[in-house]
Amino acid sequence: MRFLEGHQGPVNAALFSEDGRFIYSAGGDGHIRYWNASTGEYIRSPVRNGFGVNVMAVDHTLGVLAYGGANGVMKALSLDGSGSELELWLGGPPVLAVSIDPASQTMAFGTSEGRIVIADALVGELSHDFLAVKGPVWAMAFTKNAEHLMIAGLDDFVTRIPLDNLIVPHPLAAEDRRFHPDEPVDNGQRQFARKCSVCHSLTPSSERRAGPTLYGVFGRKVGEVSDYPYSPELMDMDLVWNEVTIDRLFRDGPDIVTPGSKMPIQRIKAQKDRDDLISYLKRATAPVPQ
Repeated sequence: MRFLEGHQGPVNAALFSEDGRFIYSAGGDGHIRYWNASTGEYIRSPVRNGFGVNVMAVDHTLGVLAYGGANGVMKALSLDGSGSELELWLGGPPVLAVSIDPASQTMAFGTSEGRIVIADALVGELSHDFLAVKGPVWAMAFTKNAEHLMIAGLDDFVTRIPLDNLIVPHPLAAEDRRFHPDEPVDNGQRQFARKCSVCHSLTPSSERRAGPTLYGVFGRKVGEVSDYPYSPELMDMDLVWNEVTIDRLFRDGPDIVTPGSKMPIQRIKAQKDRDDLISYLKRATAPVPQ
């Protein structure tokens, strides 16, 4: 085994070059790093995004590297460094999926709010920009010649969207999502479903989630959930979760309150929504008396 060390914080994606000789890695530090696979030597960083890079796709036929970031960036650049960088979007919701189809020279991006942007992979001209689902787009792939785009999120389905005659499933007409309970919920629970349930559980275990459990979160110091691999920045942080710090987290954003964390950049603007979320969390995360 070989360990490639250099990223500061989490590594969110890794890909081999077509010939297997090199590795691309994308991290929460905003770098996409280029490595020699046989020696582990760090060669260069073709991307220095500033905010975390969540996903990337490499196509050697077109010579294109496309990537999406925590700050909503959707960009593509040439693998050999020639030509200008293509910037499709910046400042939107976090980008969680990306795919390239070399035959049609097409690339697609999916965001945490269900938006999909499709563009020419070589010149960056947009062909489609639409809301596909309620909730995040976690994964996507083109079928042959980009005739269809396959997308997957938090619902129970993989959805196929025809691109030659675009028919978008209306997000509001879709079947109930499993993370949206059928029974009426209060505003705090609704905020949790929208902002927290993707990555955090309310049970003692963090298993199968991208973030640590919120069970017993009030009064707990950052970095103290035993079954979760925190970044070094959080392990060294002197921060205790309570009504004030949780309010700050969603008012100012994790990039300000917990820099170095894997948490996507998101904020809750309305004070009432933050208050309702905190009230719900106090009820839902309280440890059960033994």
